[in-house]
Amino acid sequence: RNSNDEISDIQEKLVRVIGTNLPKLFHILPNLRELFNTGAAPSNLIQQQQVDSGLNFKGLCFAMQGFMRVISSKSSPVMFFLDDLQWADKLSLGLIHAVLSDIKKMSTVFFVGTYRSNEVQQDHVICRFTDSLESFGVGITQMRLDGMVEEDVNALISDSLCVFPRICRPLSSLVYHRTRGNPLFTIEFLETL
Repeated sequence: RNSNDEISDIQEKLVRVIGTNLPKLFHILPNLRELFNTGAAPSNLIQQQQVDSGLNFKGLCFAMQGFMRVISSKSSPVMFFLDDLQWADKLSLGLIHAVLSDIKKMSTVFFVGTYRSNEVQQDHVICRFTDSLESFGVGITQMRLDGMVEEDVNALISDSLCVFPRICRPLSSLVYHRTRGNPLFTIEFLETL
């Protein structure tokens, strides 16, 4: 929990770093407006959102980079998680790219993005996105998560039902073959029983 002095410091830095682009952030991060309920931002900056509804992509990228520089540091990094990136559009990935490849490198952001590899071909925008990040020197670690093997499904069911693994093996085999070991599908299938 941040003290009032820390919040005030963040407000002042955001106004100083982002300036007239602050309303652009309010547009994509509506909860950020709550930070300024105390009146730290000049009212003309906050009200400008009503007048300037057009979001210029470069201005938005600049505002997000400034935002990340203000709110993140080595002592207070930001974890950014997005799921199902196979459905992300080029502009959304471009905004993420701008934040992660920020030339000033003043922000400390840990980004985790997930996508379903079975829905992504080599020419998909995600592949170009990761290639481009690597070319900008952004460190990337890719992990492939496969489904559970039948023994893992049996251990999960055994633990969940508090029975010996040998007793629930027939159920585990059925569940495994229905879900192909997908952890989410396995849990959802079990919940329907």
